[in-house]
Amino acid sequence: MSTDSSQSLNIADFGERLRKAFNGASNAEIARKLRITPTAVGNHIKGRVTLPMLLEVSKSTGCSVDWLLTGNGEKYISPAKQINLDETFRAVVREVVREELARDGRKPVFTVDVGSKEAEKKGEKAA
Repeated sequence: MSTDSSQSLNIADFGERLRKAFNGASNAEIARKLRITPTAVGNHIKGRVTLPMLLEVSKSTGCSVDWLLTGNGEKYISPAKQINLDETFRAVVREVVREELARDGRKPVFTVDVGSKEAEKKGEKAA
């Protein structure tokens, strides 16, 4: 199987699902959302599908690639659990510091919220 993403697939009924993904929008409206020409949208409506376009439609609409290609499965991708990486990182750093201090039999002398604007400002003043 070729990995050339410029090759297109002919998929029956793709155009109907593409139009549904964009809630019945016109070719011109779909083209604007995907940043392609209305002619290219017309080709996709006819079932000529490229991988980059398919991924962009999924990203733009939240529709699953499986549903777009086959009509099977859930239309929309289940939202992934949102993780606040900043807060997760801060919590991990706090826990590691506490464990290290406890292991050495010490207690924290002061508390600084790692990654906060105030901590950054204090670091700038100390430098």
